[in-house]
Amino acid sequence: MVTTRGIDLPDDYAILPTLDEDLLSEGASRGDEIPPGSATLGLASHVLLAACGAAQTAKEGGGRGFFSQALLKLLGSNGAFKMTYEQLIERLDFIPGYVTHPFHN
Repeated sequence: MVTTRGIDLPDDYAILPTLDEDLLSEGASRGDEIPPGSATLGLASHVLLAACGAAQTAKEGGGRGFFSQALLKLLGSNGAFKMTYEQLIERLDFIPGYVTHPFHN
């Protein structure tokens, strides 16, 4: 059985700009600080792996997301450090109803 899970947010829903304030404070522990010069890089220093886009819904079966299952299977069999992100997308098992959209910045 294939299901879709989610919630409807009100039109005026907003994420507060102070949401991560406690994570980025002066007393942050090691690994929680933004390295000097990295704060303005935006997505140039990040890779986003997502089951769907903002206007789509992710599918799941048996209580687990199809994308997550395929990703964990691939990483478990190949090792996370043995392939590039491009190779990861190329080797990901086909998921019926999904279309991959690799984005390169």
